[in-house]
Amino acid sequence: FKIILKVTAVEKGKDVKEGDELILEAWQPSTRFPPLPGPQGHQPVPNKGDLVKPYLFYDKNTKIYHPFMPNGIEILKKGKNE
Repeated sequence: FKIILKVTAVEKGKDVKEGDELILEAWQPSTRFPPLPGPQGHQPVPNKGDLVKPYLFYDKNTKIYHPFMPNGIEILKKGKNE
């Protein structure tokens, strides 16, 4: 999933500030062979318009932010698009 979010507040870190737009990459498997116990991918993945609190790390090689696994995205409020 490609997630684009607009920063409204920053709790920790110096590289991101209010008003910035970040591109995140999150994933979930479409099928699991064999069915392994435990979480795989990111849970939950937000929908458009959701207010989220992400916990991220920055990959300097790809210059992309990634949420921590498996629950690096906390949905605070569902958007009106649902």
